[in-house]
Amino acid sequence: MKANSWDTGTVADDRFCYFVDFPISIIYETGFISNPEEEQMLRQPEMLQIIAEAQYEALIATIRDIFGVDISGREPVLTQNKSDDMHTFFKLSRMALLYIRLCEPQKAAAIITLMEKKYPQYNQRFAANYRTIRRILLQAENYYATSKRLMRAKNYKKATRYIYLAKKTLRNKPVFDSLYAMYSGEYASLGVPETRESDSVPVKKPTSISSAAAVTPQRATLTTPIIFAIEENESIESALMKALNPDRETLVKLMKSFSNIHTTSRVKTRVKSGRGGKASYAWKTVTEKVNPTAGIYIVKLNRDLEVAHIRRVKKVQLAPWKYQNHQYLKNSCFAFEQKQRTL
Repeated sequence: MKANSWDTGTVADDRFCYFVDFPISIIYETGFISNPEEEQMLRQPEMLQIIAEAQYEALIATIRDIFGVDISGREPVLTQNKSDDMHTFFKLSRMALLYIRLCEPQKAAAIITLMEKKYPQYNQRFAANYRTIRRILLQAENYYATSKRLMRAKNYKKATRYIYLAKKTLRNKPVFDSLYAMYSGEYASLGVPETRESDSVPVKKPTSISSAAAVTPQRATLTTPIIFAIEENESIESALMKALNPDRETLVKLMKSFSNIHTTSRVKTRVKSGRGGKASYAWKTVTEKVNPTAGIYIVKLNRDLEVAHIRRVKKVQLAPWKYQNHQYLKNSCFAFEQKQRTL
């Protein structure tokens, strides 16, 4: 029931643009082939069967519960004495979105008000999203109307301010793209260049993403820092296989290094008081062994596959130009062959 705005590239896949005006659009997400464990599961015929059955049952149940129609057979069968209210409510919601795209906000707002008054039984479940749309529409339109009045009075400075507020109200909300473009045209017609809020950097209009770009991961160098993640009750060997996917011989060397990690740090220590009762301090080098437990670590290796540096972090950016990790980035220097990325 929500305004999905898929036609403006909110979902980065052009297959879903075809259904933007259809009442129901469905995306099933059941696993990621970029995750080695999930990819392995998705290649199992029995798992594919389980997924397909679950998707089928979910679709059948949804249509039956909302529309009272069983579509599992050759012909749709009415299973409940459902009224046409839901169908009409759907149609009204699509009409409201159409009028927004046609830059007629008053008509869109009137239809949303009709939805709310005529079908109060759907208010809590479905209409809340449209009430928010109406509020934003009317606020922007109020700014726009004020700007038009000021322009007629030839008060262009204030008019510019109010048309800017109308634009700002709709900014970064894809469902209002057409209306935003119209306000932007009026803003430019007043002689004001299209700029960001700072009024110093020209705006680049976002382009719709038609499809996800295929990216070929580049293998990292040996000394590229490693994202090393250990889950609860996971062994170091398992975590190393996920993070680096090395061959057996390399894994043995890495296991030896990771079982003998030592860090060196300088600690300021207090020494005995000297004359006059004043304390003095000295720096002391401390070496201690590190036993990685569950968590996320950034690890750097030297040329001998020894752990040169390790630090624990709460979170880390998945940046392939900065880190290596086979599980998430597919760029481990130890992964000698690229895994198949399609099913």
